[in-house]
Amino acid sequence: MIDINLNTTILIVIWVVAGVIALAPLVIQTNWKRYLVVPLVFFAIYASFTTNKEFLGTPVYDVPDGEFVYVYHTVAKYNGNKMVTLWIRQTDRQRLFRFPYVKSMKESLRNARKSKLKGKSLKGKFEIKKKNKDLLDDTESHILKIYEFPYQEVYPKG
Repeated sequence: MIDINLNTTILIVIWVVAGVIALAPLVIQTNWKRYLVVPLVFFAIYASFTTNKEFLGTPVYDVPDGEFVYVYHTVAKYNGNKMVTLWIRQTDRQRLFRFPYVKSMKESLRNARKSKLKGKSLKGKFEIKKKNKDLLDDTESHILKIYEFPYQEVYPKG
């Protein structure tokens, strides 16, 4: 599956424009306009690097879909809100997710960190639960479930 998002789209557009500019000397007849190509290509490269640098390593502000392998997490305040940054491995990709901290996750996250420090691999998933039974209120609550791999042996570190 190809993961296309706004960042990727912006980079593709920048590189297509740079390619068109690089090919422009083939159709431009006057000499002085040909010299504009080099600075414009360098500008396109600079713009793509600054766009890409902004998004590298940035967590996704959502909860992961489906099952995942727990790697690590942190809890910190961002813009005055307590947030969980969860590092997971999912289908051979490693991702960071950031979502609001809920007190009901405290025990699950603490146990996950303890088990991981003991060398156990953990799987997890988020279950969606409606907060209210009111039909007009569609607010959802996410419940974090983290559990050990079945039939796993623990090997001592060191």
